[in-house]
Amino acid sequence: NTSPGIHVGFKIGDVDLKIPGGAISILAGPTSHGKTTQLINFSLGVLNDPNQKDKSVFFFSYEESRAAILSLFLNTYIGEPLSANNRESIKSYFRIGDVRYMASEGRPRAIFKDKKDAFFCELIKTGRLNIFYSEFSAQELVAAIRFLKKNTNVGLICVDYMQLLKLSSGTFGGNRQEELKQVCLLLKDCAIETGLPILLAAQFSRQVTCEADLSPIYISEAGDIERVANLILG
Repeated sequence: NTSPGIHVGFKIGDVDLKIPGGAISILAGPTSHGKTTQLINFSLGVLNDPNQKDKSVFFFSYEESRAAILSLFLNTYIGEPLSANNRESIKSYFRIGDVRYMASEGRPRAIFKDKKDAFFCELIKTGRLNIFYSEFSAQELVAAIRFLKKNTNVGLICVDYMQLLKLSSGTFGGNRQEELKQVCLLLKDCAIETGLPILLAAQFSRQVTCEADLSPIYISEAGDIERVANLILG
């Protein structure tokens, strides 16, 4: 029942990066260092792998709206310069319905239309990429993951991000570190039960100012995270 792991289209050195099945993995970085962007890159890497064409990705955002995450996915999927600011041009397109803020020379407008149509037809309408703005408690998220395991061909679960998860009940005397530890244990048990790869973004504390500081002990509010996670990427 356990997934052999899912390839995300990136390498560390010469080794293909694979998110392990039946376990939780953590992608940690300081604030505003691109954790969401990297989750998006990993998700598209899963979907672009020809050996994983039957797999779906479910992306739960606790920070940004579905529309905001969808536009970020589309920008990354297009992978071409459309204007001086791709993200704002894409948002404007969905707001006003035309491409007036995209450059007219070098075919960026045609590129946008073709790739936008391909993105929605190949990934969204087929159900291979599923994006949610989530207010689920940790218990509700676990229940949703169990449901997806039974009813879909899910390949990867992404959660953005760990420090925004909360339990629906229980008192920890204001000890957020202990609550987050229980959240991680719940997700770990869910991953083992379903056999799925579950990847969570997480914030490093302000103590991390250079590569030498990258350590699990500096993940904000997280107690014993190195004992819970199978893989931690800094």
